Amino acid sequence: MHLPPLNLTHLRCLTDDTGIVQHAKFSVGDPKTGYTTDDNARALVVAARLSRNNEVLDLVHTYLHFLLYVQREDGTFHNLVGYDRHFLDEIGSEDTLGRAIWGCGEVIAAELPPNLQRTAEYIIERALQHIPRLRSMRGWANSLLGLIPYYRATRRPDAFHMIQELTTRLLAKYEQHASPSWRWFEDILTYDLARLPQALLESYGLLKESRILEVAEEALAFLTEVLFLKPDGEMGNKAVLAPVGNRGWYPRGGIRALYDQQPVDAGCLVEAYAAAYQHTNHRRYRDLAQKAFLWFLGRNLKREPVYDPATGGCYDGITENGVNLNQGAEATIAYLLARLAMEEIQKKA
Repeated sequence: MHLPPLNLTHLRCLTDDTGIVQHAKFSVGDPKTGYTTDDNARALVVAARLSRNNEVLDLVHTYLHFLLYVQREDGTFHNLVGYDRHFLDEIGSEDTLGRAIWGCGEVIAAELPPNLQRTAEYIIERALQHIPRLRSMRGWANSLLGLIPYYRATRRPDAFHMIQELTTRLLAKYEQHASPSWRWFEDILTYDLARLPQALLESYGLLKESRILEVAEEALAFLTEVLFLKPDGEMGNKAVLAPVGNRGWYPRGGIRALYDQQPVDAGCLVEAYAAAYQHTNHRRYRDLAQKAFLWFLGRNLKREPVYDPATGGCYDGITENGVNLNQGAEATIAYLLARLAMEEIQKKA
């Protein structure tokens, strides 16, 4: 598969000396929408993974600086920040804390100057005390993605115990809710779905327990069955990715919403397939990652590209009436993470 050239133009256009702006009006960042820790943490993951290119060191510094700014004295994080840099919330969600840990973990794992890595460690160490109290599964999953590289770098026993604990919690959720016809961690399919099996796959890479891999592959197989659909009237092997829509989601035994489809859901599925390929070497995961990535390039139910090569940005999603032409931070970062995952797959292949 020929990947589009890596283009960071829009990412940089959305980023100022504070961080990455949350939303855009078409391809221009909308300063009135301010910033979120969620977006800056995920943008930090992108920048850290590109760290071999010295031209992105400024982005690493900007996003890490943002996380340092929004971390509260108790180690938790604000999520919403106005364009004037004033906090717009008292405290962010558990998902926010997990994403901040993930972003910092990627910095620790990257080839970056040691002092940047020490700053990331400092942020994680202040947040560690809150991880055992997390109740959000996405909070667990994102925390795992950051704790694993943090543990590999520091060998802190408490981090290892947290990795074991969060992995056990995810497995318990799966045992509680899964059945032969519904192989999932809860009774509804909502957002960021593939982040859960992705986190288990990375945990398996450290813990090497067969049950972790078994559950991750079962859940990923279930998502594959649910999320690939054939456009109306098409026959044969023409299924395309159709992420669960956020206008109602997909409750167990209920009606599945087709729209609006979000790039973050397509992107994290590509990342999960890439992780599965990394840890199993099964070619089918490489093929599925490619099939999922094509959602961004027009292989979707609307047959419209979601990635804009002219700007390097990604449209905000697919609605019932077509593509949402705004190119916000979450969508653009989701595309870039998927694009980088595809590049790693091709290197391995």
